[in-house]
Amino acid sequence: MLKEITDSLFKPLQFSFVTAKNRIVMAPMVVNFASPDDEVTDRQVTYYAERARGGVGTIIVEASPIRRGVNMSSRQIGSYDDRFVSGLARLAHMIKSEGAMAILQLVHGGPKILSTAGLLTESASAVGIREGDVPRTLTVAELRHIRQEFVLAASRAHKAGFDGVELHAAHLYLLSAFISPFTNRRTDEYGGSIINRSRLTREIVEDIKAEIGGDWLVWVRINACET
Repeated sequence: MLKEITDSLFKPLQFSFVTAKNRIVMAPMVVNFASPDDEVTDRQVTYYAERARGGVGTIIVEASPIRRGVNMSSRQIGSYDDRFVSGLARLAHMIKSEGAMAILQLVHGGPKILSTAGLLTESASAVGIREGDVPRTLTVAELRHIRQEFVLAASRAHKAGFDGVELHAAHLYLLSAFISPFTNRRTDEYGGSIINRSRLTREIVEDIKAEIGGDWLVWVRINACET
Protein backbone atom coordinates (compact mmCIF):
# COMPACT_ATOMS: atom_id res chain seq x y z
CA MET A 1 0.00 0.00 0.00
CA LEU A 2 2.79 2.42 0.95
CA LYS A 3 4.62 1.60 -2.29
CA GLU A 4 1.47 2.32 -4.30
CA ILE A 5 1.10 5.71 -2.62
CA THR A 6 4.77 6.53 -3.17
CA ASP A 7 4.66 5.43 -6.79
CA SER A 8 1.57 7.57 -7.42
CA LEU A 9 3.21 10.57 -5.76
CA PHE A 10 6.03 10.51 -8.28
CA LYS A 11 3.93 9.99 -11.38
CA PRO A 12 3.71 12.91 -13.83
CA LEU A 13 0.52 14.97 -13.78
CA GLN A 14 -0.84 16.55 -16.96
CA PHE A 15 -2.35 20.05 -16.77
CA SER A 16 -3.65 21.17 -20.13
CA PHE A 17 -0.53 22.12 -22.13
CA VAL A 18 2.01 21.50 -19.35
CA THR A 19 3.02 18.46 -17.31
CA ALA A 20 4.28 18.43 -13.72
CA LYS A 21 6.98 15.80 -13.33
CA ASN A 22 5.40 14.63 -10.05
CA ARG A 23 2.53 15.47 -7.67
CA ILE A 24 4.63 17.27 -5.06
CA VAL A 25 3.70 20.96 -4.83
CA MET A 26 5.54 23.67 -2.93
CA ALA A 27 2.84 25.90 -1.45
CA PRO A 28 3.23 29.70 -1.60
CA MET A 29 5.02 31.03 1.48
CA VAL A 30 5.87 34.72 1.82
CA VAL A 31 9.61 35.09 2.42
CA ASN A 32 9.93 38.89 2.03
CA PHE A 33 12.99 38.59 -0.22
CA ALA A 34 11.81 41.15 -2.80
CA SER A 35 13.43 44.58 -2.98
CA PRO A 36 11.87 47.60 -1.19
CA ASP A 37 10.43 48.49 -4.61
CA ASP A 38 8.79 45.03 -4.98
CA GLU A 39 11.33 43.83 -7.56
CA VAL A 40 12.56 40.23 -7.82
CA THR A 41 16.02 39.91 -6.23
CA ASP A 42 18.97 37.54 -6.67
CA ARG A 43 18.22 36.09 -3.25
CA GLN A 44 14.68 35.28 -4.33
CA VAL A 45 15.77 33.61 -7.55
CA THR A 46 18.34 31.53 -5.67
CA TYR A 47 15.76 30.54 -3.03
CA TYR A 48 13.27 29.19 -5.58
CA ALA A 49 15.94 27.61 -7.80
CA GLU A 50 17.21 25.57 -4.85
CA ARG A 51 13.72 24.27 -4.11
CA ALA A 52 13.03 23.44 -7.74
CA ARG A 53 16.36 21.62 -7.85
CA GLY A 54 15.25 19.68 -4.77
CA GLY A 55 12.72 17.77 -6.85
CA VAL A 56 9.24 19.27 -6.38
CA GLY A 57 7.01 19.07 -9.42
CA THR A 58 5.34 22.46 -9.02
CA ILE A 59 6.28 25.68 -7.24
CA ILE A 60 3.64 28.29 -6.42
CA VAL A 61 5.51 31.55 -5.96
CA GLU A 62 4.38 33.57 -2.96
CA ALA A 63 1.56 36.14 -3.04
CA SER A 64 2.10 38.97 -5.51
CA PRO A 65 -0.03 42.11 -4.99
CA ILE A 66 -2.08 43.15 -8.01
CA ARG A 67 -1.91 46.82 -7.05
CA ARG A 68 0.60 48.98 -5.24
CA GLY A 69 -0.53 49.35 -1.63
CA VAL A 70 -2.67 46.20 -1.31
CA ASN A 71 0.17 43.99 -0.10
CA MET A 72 -0.09 42.08 3.19
CA SER A 73 3.56 42.52 4.16
CA SER A 74 6.68 44.33 3.03
CA ARG A 75 8.98 43.19 0.23
CA GLN A 76 6.47 41.19 -1.79
CA ILE A 77 7.02 40.60 -5.52
CA GLY A 78 5.00 43.10 -7.53
CA SER A 79 2.88 42.18 -10.55
CA TYR A 80 1.01 45.49 -10.80
CA ASP A 81 3.26 47.19 -13.36
CA ASP A 82 4.99 46.22 -16.60
CA ARG A 83 8.37 47.06 -15.05
CA PHE A 84 8.15 43.81 -13.07
CA VAL A 85 7.92 41.53 -16.11
CA SER A 86 11.67 41.13 -16.66
CA GLY A 87 12.27 40.11 -13.05
CA LEU A 88 9.30 37.76 -13.06
CA ALA A 89 10.59 36.24 -16.31
CA ARG A 90 13.97 35.60 -14.75
CA LEU A 91 12.31 33.90 -11.78
CA ALA A 92 9.97 31.76 -13.90
CA HIS A 93 12.82 30.73 -16.21
CA MET A 94 15.01 29.64 -13.30
CA ILE A 95 12.24 27.55 -11.71
CA LYS A 96 11.36 25.87 -15.01
CA SER A 97 14.99 25.29 -16.00
CA GLU A 98 15.36 23.25 -12.80
CA GLY A 99 12.45 21.03 -13.84
CA ALA A 100 9.46 22.43 -11.92
CA MET A 101 6.26 24.05 -13.10
CA ALA A 102 6.03 27.73 -12.13
CA ILE A 103 2.79 29.26 -10.85
CA LEU A 104 2.47 32.85 -9.54
CA GLN A 105 -0.03 33.53 -6.76
CA LEU A 106 -1.94 36.82 -7.09
CA VAL A 107 -3.48 38.64 -4.14
CA HIS A 108 -5.32 41.71 -2.95
CA GLY A 109 -4.90 42.06 0.82
CA GLY A 110 -8.39 43.46 1.40
CA PRO A 111 -9.09 43.79 5.13
CA LYS A 112 -5.55 42.57 5.86
CA ILE A 113 -3.67 45.17 3.81
CA LEU A 114 -0.40 46.06 5.50
CA SER A 115 -0.99 48.92 7.92
CA THR A 116 0.41 52.12 6.45
CA ALA A 117 -0.16 55.67 7.59
CA GLY A 118 -3.12 57.12 5.73
CA LEU A 119 -3.93 53.89 3.87
CA LEU A 120 -7.38 52.42 4.52
CA THR A 121 -8.11 48.73 4.31
CA GLU A 122 -10.96 47.74 1.97
CA SER A 123 -13.27 44.76 1.87
CA ALA A 124 -16.63 43.30 0.93
CA SER A 125 -18.24 45.04 3.91
CA ALA A 126 -17.27 47.27 6.81
CA VAL A 127 -16.42 44.30 9.02
CA GLY A 128 -13.01 44.53 10.65
CA ILE A 129 -10.85 41.53 11.44
CA ARG A 130 -8.09 43.50 13.18
CA GLU A 131 -8.56 45.47 16.36
CA GLY A 132 -9.13 49.16 15.72
CA ASP A 133 -9.55 48.78 11.96
CA VAL A 134 -12.82 48.89 10.01
CA PRO A 135 -12.33 48.53 6.25
CA ARG A 136 -14.27 50.62 3.80
CA THR A 137 -16.83 48.84 1.64
CA LEU A 138 -15.87 48.51 -2.02
CA THR A 139 -18.36 49.69 -4.63
CA VAL A 140 -19.42 47.59 -7.63
CA ALA A 141 -17.53 50.02 -9.87
CA GLU A 142 -14.38 49.44 -7.82
CA LEU A 143 -14.86 45.68 -8.10
CA ARG A 144 -14.86 45.98 -11.89
CA HIS A 145 -11.54 47.81 -11.63
CA ILE A 146 -10.13 45.13 -9.30
CA ARG A 147 -11.15 42.45 -11.77
CA GLN A 148 -9.15 44.25 -14.44
CA GLU A 149 -6.15 44.57 -12.12
CA PHE A 150 -6.14 40.80 -11.62
CA VAL A 151 -6.32 40.29 -15.38
CA LEU A 152 -3.41 42.67 -16.03
CA ALA A 153 -1.31 40.99 -13.33
CA ALA A 154 -2.09 37.56 -14.80
CA SER A 155 -1.18 38.82 -18.27
CA ARG A 156 2.21 39.95 -16.95
CA ALA A 157 2.77 36.52 -15.38
CA HIS A 158 1.86 34.93 -18.70
CA LYS A 159 4.23 37.22 -20.58
CA ALA A 160 6.96 36.39 -18.07
CA GLY A 161 6.63 32.67 -18.82
CA PHE A 162 4.76 31.37 -15.79
CA ASP A 163 2.67 28.27 -16.43
CA GLY A 164 -0.31 29.83 -14.68
CA VAL A 165 -1.53 31.83 -11.71
CA GLU A 166 -3.24 31.05 -8.43
CA LEU A 167 -5.81 33.46 -7.01
CA HIS A 168 -5.42 33.80 -3.25
CA ALA A 169 -8.99 33.38 -1.98
CA ALA A 170 -8.12 32.20 1.53
CA HIS A 171 -7.13 33.60 4.92
CA LEU A 172 -9.58 36.52 4.74
CA TYR A 173 -7.66 38.44 2.09
CA LEU A 174 -10.00 40.24 -0.30
CA LEU A 175 -11.40 37.33 -2.33
CA SER A 176 -11.77 35.27 0.82
CA ALA A 177 -13.48 38.19 2.57
CA PHE A 178 -16.09 38.16 -0.18
CA ILE A 179 -16.62 34.41 0.08
CA SER A 180 -16.93 34.40 3.89
CA PRO A 181 -20.39 35.14 5.36
CA PHE A 182 -18.58 36.58 8.38
CA THR A 183 -16.99 39.44 6.45
CA ASN A 184 -19.49 39.73 3.58
CA ARG A 185 -22.73 41.42 4.69
CA ARG A 186 -23.61 42.85 1.27
CA THR A 187 -27.14 42.86 -0.11
CA ASP A 188 -26.24 43.33 -3.79
CA GLU A 189 -25.21 40.72 -6.37
CA TYR A 190 -21.95 40.12 -4.47
CA GLY A 191 -23.59 39.21 -1.16
CA GLY A 192 -26.03 36.75 0.36
CA SER A 193 -25.86 33.27 -1.19
CA ILE A 194 -22.59 31.43 -1.77
CA ILE A 195 -23.20 31.90 -5.49
CA ASN A 196 -23.17 35.66 -4.98
CA ARG A 197 -20.34 35.70 -2.44
CA SER A 198 -18.09 33.74 -4.79
CA ARG A 199 -19.08 35.86 -7.80
CA LEU A 200 -16.01 38.13 -7.73
CA THR A 201 -13.60 35.20 -7.72
CA ARG A 202 -15.48 33.45 -10.52
CA GLU A 203 -15.57 36.60 -12.61
CA ILE A 204 -11.83 37.05 -12.24
CA VAL A 205 -11.20 33.46 -13.37
CA GLU A 206 -13.49 33.99 -16.37
CA ASP A 207 -11.87 37.35 -17.20
CA ILE A 208 -8.36 35.85 -17.15
CA LYS A 209 -9.44 32.91 -19.29
CA ALA A 210 -11.08 35.25 -21.78
CA GLU A 211 -7.98 37.45 -21.97
CA ILE A 212 -5.22 34.84 -22.07
CA GLY A 213 -6.91 31.66 -23.26
CA GLY A 214 -8.66 28.67 -21.78
CA ASP A 215 -5.58 26.43 -21.75
CA TRP A 216 -3.50 28.62 -19.45
CA LEU A 217 -3.71 27.51 -15.82
CA VAL A 218 -5.80 29.51 -13.33
CA TRP A 219 -6.03 27.99 -9.86
CA VAL A 220 -7.90 29.24 -6.78
CA ARG A 221 -6.77 28.72 -3.20
CA ILE A 222 -9.68 28.63 -0.75
CA ASN A 223 -10.16 27.76 2.91
CA ALA A 224 -11.11 24.14 3.52
CA CYS A 225 -13.24 25.26 6.45
CA GLU A 226 -13.97 28.39 8.43
CA THR A 227 -14.45 28.46 12.19
